Amino acid sequence: MSALPDQWKRSGTVKHLRAKGAYTLDYSWQDGLVNALTIHAKKAGPCTIRINGTTRTLDLRSGSNVIL
Repeated sequence: MSALPDQWKRSGTVKHLRAKGAYTLDYSWQDGLVNALTIHAKKAGPCTIRINGTTRTLDLRSGSNVIL
């Protein structure tokens, strides 16, 4: 069961999604996989994110934008 409507499952875009730890995310997906992600950090420190089944930890600076 998915919280997304069927028409959103193939592709879509989210902007300004607030995430735990003072981060804001902009991302898009195609065929159920994230194909673009920008993390806007409001504080410095490590950020762990899971994208398409892979977990990554990034060391972010306050005010930085990271594009993956």
